[in-house]
Amino acid sequence: RHGVLLASVSKDKTVKIWDLDSGEILHTLRGHEAEVLSCCFSPVEDILFTASADKTLKKWDVDKGRKIWSLKGHTESIFSCCYSPFGKEIASSSGDQTIRLWNARNGRKISTLKGHTGSVFSVCFSSDGQKLVSSSGDKTIRIWDWYKRQILFTFEGHSAVVWSSVFNFLDDKVVSASMDGTLKVWRKDETGTCIKVRTLRGHEHAAYHACFTRDGRYIVS
Repeated sequence: RHGVLLASVSKDKTVKIWDLDSGEILHTLRGHEAEVLSCCFSPVEDILFTASADKTLKKWDVDKGRKIWSLKGHTESIFSCCYSPFGKEIASSSGDQTIRLWNARNGRKISTLKGHTGSVFSVCFSSDGQKLVSSSGDKTIRIWDWYKRQILFTFEGHSAVVWSSVFNFLDDKVVSASMDGTLKVWRKDETGTCIKVRTLRGHEHAAYHACFTRDGRYIVS
């Protein structure tokens, strides 16, 4: 965090905190009972959340390298976790086909979002914190008003599992990456209908993740 630390997750059930200046491992975090699939730093404090195939989320003190507490609720592997921009909420997505919202400070569950008909492989907040975008094994991307627990839009067009989807910085476009090997860029038109802007081809196999540069001009996959 602060341009100095990096966190990595592994099939070996550990999380490592790295000092980017020296390349040294500062902490190895142990506690998960299965592979760790996702992690996210708090935007406001030295806290890390991790998500695992052991069906738990864990909260860690980055400076001390110790676990603070665990969250249980999902009934299948947790594939993704994401902090809200202001650090108050955590969203998690799971093989149980749900997204859960949690209070990042005290661990209380805020809500459960249901609508996908396959495993939910990624979830991400918009930059204003008001919406979520999720991607699923049901081949769709969904935009949610998480506070109202409503699906705002559903994007359909991929021919296989959608591994990830994220907003651009202005929250007016989404890019998705799929097992079908393509990236797709989506936006709303003037009538509020979701449309596909373009399909990007170039990968020879599955595309697992994509993101916009901050200025929105480029996509990395």
